[in-house]
Amino acid sequence: MNRRLKYLLVSLLSLVIIVSWFQSAGAASNEVLFKYAEQAKIKLEKNKKAQAYRHNWLNVIDRYKRVLKKSPTSKRARQSLLAIGDLYLGLYKRSMLTADLNEAMDYYRRLTKRFPREPLAAEAQVKIGQIYYLHKKDKDRAYVEFLKVELNHPKSNQVVEAQKWMAKISGMPIPKTVTQESAVLRGAKAMVKSIRHWSTPSYTRVVIDLDQVTKFKDHLLRPDPKQNKPMRLYLDLKPSKIDPKIKEVVPIANRLLRQVRIAQHDSKTVRVVLDIGNIETYRIFALSNPFRIVVDVTGRPKEQAVAKAGQKPSSKHESKTSSIAEPLTDLKETASKRKKLPRGQAKEYPDQASLARQLGLGVKKIVIDPGHGGKDCGATGVTGLREKDLTLRVAKMLAKKIKKDLGIECILTRTKDVFLPLEERTAIANTVGADLFISIHANAHRDRRIHGIETYFLNLATDEEAMRVAARENATSTKNMSDLELILNDLMLNSKITESSYLAKEIQIRMVKSLETKYKNVKNMGVKQAPFYVLIGANMPSILLELAFISNKTDENRMRNQHYLNWMSKGIVEGIKNYTKSVKTAGMK
Repeated sequence: MNRRLKYLLVSLLSLVIIVSWFQSAGAASNEVLFKYAEQAKIKLEKNKKAQAYRHNWLNVIDRYKRVLKKSPTSKRARQSLLAIGDLYLGLYKRSMLTADLNEAMDYYRRLTKRFPREPLAAEAQVKIGQIYYLHKKDKDRAYVEFLKVELNHPKSNQVVEAQKWMAKISGMPIPKTVTQESAVLRGAKAMVKSIRHWSTPSYTRVVIDLDQVTKFKDHLLRPDPKQNKPMRLYLDLKPSKIDPKIKEVVPIANRLLRQVRIAQHDSKTVRVVLDIGNIETYRIFALSNPFRIVVDVTGRPKEQAVAKAGQKPSSKHESKTSSIAEPLTDLKETASKRKKLPRGQAKEYPDQASLARQLGLGVKKIVIDPGHGGKDCGATGVTGLREKDLTLRVAKMLAKKIKKDLGIECILTRTKDVFLPLEERTAIANTVGADLFISIHANAHRDRRIHGIETYFLNLATDEEAMRVAARENATSTKNMSDLELILNDLMLNSKITESSYLAKEIQIRMVKSLETKYKNVKNMGVKQAPFYVLIGANMPSILLELAFISNKTDENRMRNQHYLNWMSKGIVEGIKNYTKSVKTAGMK
């Protein structure tokens, strides 16, 4: 090695050492700054007399701001953002200055937006919700902010805290799954208490009831002709054990499934086996309150078409005893995944709406869902009009008009003042084989000047106001929001979002136009999208109507007027008529 090359290598090595030294010195300097800031904060927290003076708070805040300036993307910067938010919030509790509260909110927001995957962001999001609830007195917005914890940080330990606040706001009990998670972490075995099923020629649901949350995995086995074994779908539940009273074999004996078998596979695992006859797809749901696992299996398109055309299932395929019949209250879906059988086993199964288009069947049956009911009054108007009463009145009126003008069968999810969980409403539409699902509601807002008509279809919300409406309507549900994105992703792959948006558009346009012919100042708030629980899991195009803001005096008065409701119903029927024409036309092509 010549002298020049040796000199060059020595120079490069020196440069690397110098750069590394500067970097470590910078890091050390940032650590020192953060250390001093932490010490100053602890000192302030211990000195109540010092807390009485504003400049002491600002001095500590400035120390954390130096850390942010020195290294804006470091771990210490993220911790500093949370600390600054906490300090401004503490200062506000003494100063009661809105500016201090807004500063706290601003720094929490910076953390959630700049570092969305940072665990501290979930904590900051909870604190934003608390600010809206405790200090800004905005329960609707607080619910939305707590909702974001479940949506954006489903695996965070802050989810439990957010769920507690949402339960407090909605007045509903905290989901049992919140308290059961600790049992799962401790390794406690879940008891499998029963196996139930409900069946039609084209659809079978198997329900596995347990006394607490447990983990499970599913596996699909191909048929084995040599050993005379059919195709099997089995689930391993772990850690779990079997109730001694449970039946080990549950016969089903229809075209889809032959039987269900259950056994203790090993000391910690319960295995549930479904012997398959002829299915197209299957989907697995984890249900809550109480926890259970549901397997939905679906038949081939030809069988679906026969059922859709109105053929009644043979009695030998139906569950005859109440002990194994699946009640509608057990359809509370909290997570789902849809799976197709291996290639070559079956053709792809189209959704019901698309099938209707292909066969030209049109719309034969509509389920109308009057929102709220029973103990759930919904929104209450300025002069006392209750949402649950209004929705039932409109639903009955609409059902008569649809049957008379369009000749389409209508089924109401409730015909009197009774409480129905949101998930049961969708289940009713699925089990009766509806072609359309329309949920009727009335809106409300803190600002009583706001009025108008809007129509929603299921999707992730595109704006804060849409999320606020969804949060208010979802408040009566015990569903785990942490699974919402999983459910929606499944729907986006296999569902009717395009059909639903078209239905929503037709009804919104016709409803507004019908009212404008007789009334002034009818505000068209348009078609929107949001994650409404009552629409999740619907096997047909589905929408949610917000007929008015009964928190607005004019809107409430109009909702009491029979003439106004008649014209509104007329517009809805016109929208359905236009939609059904498109379905029939598509089916003839």
